[in-house]
Amino acid sequence: MNPALLTLPAAFGLAGASGLNATLPLLIVSLLARLGLVHLASPYDALASDIAFYGLIVL
Repeated sequence: MNPALLTLPAAFGLAGASGLNATLPLLIVSLLARLGLVHLASPYDALASDIAFYGLIVL
């Protein structure tokens, strides 16, 4: 098998893992804020909005 063909799945795997590591904590904080378990200060309270929550789910 051509080694060049294996680099593309490896690149997508690494990119997916790094993207998940960046958005998963924000999604958890957003969910906790929506449930009322965490109270966020002024600039960060936008994470509890519908747009931010559903946007983080899509990411």
